[in-house]
Amino acid sequence: ALSNFHYKPKPVAADVTVRPNVPAIAMEEVIPINMSEAAVLAPEEIYAKPREEVKGDLEISQNDRKRRRRSKKRRWATNKKRRDEALKTKARLDPTFAKKLETERAVTEMKRKAPKNVTIATETPSGPKFSKSASFFATLQEGGTRSARRTPTRKIEATASHFKL
Repeated sequence: ALSNFHYKPKPVAADVTVRPNVPAIAMEEVIPINMSEAAVLAPEEIYAKPREEVKGDLEISQNDRKRRRRSKKRRWATNKKRRDEALKTKARLDPTFAKKLETERAVTEMKRKAPKNVTIATETPSGPKFSKSASFFATLQEGGTRSARRTPTRKIEATASHFKL
């Protein structure tokens, strides 16, 4: 009466076909045509490995801190030297730039050597520039400078129709 004891399942048929001539990597790494190869690369393949081991702030010894500080100072000094050389070559080629550079250096030197109670006025105040007193009084007679004159502001009436959607 128990028919399940006599049941035999069908043998499993192999679904996978093997192609021995095609390398396995070529089949697995199929990427879309519009995708660049840089997007597929791992970070280790794109960026160079750091020379020293990456450590957290708590793991760094005093010697490591000093070494990093020295290398940072060295990099900063070489970059400053490069910038100065570029400015010198530009100054040799352009006389107006050379004059501008010279005045900037003179002002910084004055600021450095000036006593603390002396203020150096390097910037001109913004606003109207008068070369003669006659032009000053003429603008004063007309009603002052443009910045001194107030433009009338328009009041916007807030009605309910303005707020409707």
